[in-house]
Amino acid sequence: MKTQVAVVPAKVLPIIALPALIDPPSYLHRAWPPTVLAIALIINAAWIGWLGYWTFKLGELGAMVFYN
Repeated sequence: MKTQVAVVPAKVLPIIALPALIDPPSYLHRAWPPTVLAIALIINAAWIGWLGYWTFKLGELGAMVFYN
């Protein structure tokens, strides 16, 4: 017995205009993701700097205690 395959034409869907294409997003909607990422980068850099400063400060204190 052979396998039979039926081919049916696809149903054509009507084109619907998306709201984003009709009304483009405002400047605020386009600008907030990079702004939030920049703020997060600044906070992260400050945190790493603060942590690194106190790590070296603790190392200096340890060196003073053990090597003096």
